[in-house]
Amino acid sequence: MNPTNPIGPTPYALRLLPRTMIFNPTNPIGLTPYALRLLPRTMIFNPTTLLLFFILSVAFAFSSGCSRQEEYVELAAKIVLPQSDITIKEGETVLFRASAAGGSPPYRYVWNLGLAAPEFSGRSTPEIVFRYEGAYTVVLKVTDARQKQATDEVKIMVTRRETIY
Repeated sequence: MNPTNPIGPTPYALRLLPRTMIFNPTNPIGLTPYALRLLPRTMIFNPTTLLLFFILSVAFAFSSGCSRQEEYVELAAKIVLPQSDITIKEGETVLFRASAAGGSPPYRYVWNLGLAAPEFSGRSTPEIVFRYEGAYTVVLKVTDARQKQATDEVKIMVTRRETIY
């Protein structure tokens, strides 16, 4: 530190400052032990100037001058139609619709309709005819742009249609 100039840059700072406290102009926010080789003698700062610069650098880093990362909201999939598990008769039709929230759009919807129909892609399906008695689990899988996945399912109970002779 230069006793005649305690605030400004001084060529004597090299002898008085520890190596880790020397300001590096190529990395203004961090301190580096390699700054001795990178700075000309007139660019080295004393501890007071360095502390002030460090405080201002930290304040700038936490202000609106830095870009923010958006928080990732967990992807959620929902079967909208039917709203819950249902019981139908053989030969009846069911329309399925889905929604997705969170994640990163665009979304890809894939329906697994069990033995009732082949796998189908899309936000809604055509009307599906359940021709045979049984229990069916319909699974919706939604994938977002980041390849995160969410699922929802609904159970369809198909009962035998009464025949009148």
